[in-house]
Amino acid sequence: MTEENPSLVNYLDEVILQELAHQMACELFQDKEPMGLYDDHDPAKVDSCLNLPRQAVFGNDLYPGIYKKSAIMFYAFNRNHAFGNGNKRLSAAAFVVFLFINGRVLTVNAGVLRDKALELAKTQDSIDEVVAKLAVWAEENSISIEEFRKVVKR
Repeated sequence: MTEENPSLVNYLDEVILQELAHQMACELFQDKEPMGLYDDHDPAKVDSCLNLPRQAVFGNDLYPGIYKKSAIMFYAFNRNHAFGNGNKRLSAAAFVVFLFINGRVLTVNAGVLRDKALELAKTQDSIDEVVAKLAVWAEENSISIEEFRKVVKR
């Protein structure tokens, strides 16, 4: 797995979460039950989910690289229930947006992404196992923005 320079990682903030990820979740999964309002959330839980990828222990990133950072955020929003409704959908959208703002495009369709979010909600595996598996899955199922541009130009 490629490890990036942590100082070059772009992190989600609440504005990106609300204006991009929440809107994406509303559009991407519109065929399912209606997405809850963004305002129906616990600010402390949202803050915790947004800051989890930044955690460090003794100066070392707890979740090094964009894939592990995206994985822990996917897990946190999915499992911490920061929102009154739509946590799995928002977690999937936040995952996609995080990867994108860090130069990666997820190459799976909405159905596969939805299934991954449902699987994540049900898993009994440890958080370390889940993050490791999701990080590998994210790397295997994403391409660089440059590669994506070449594919789209065809």
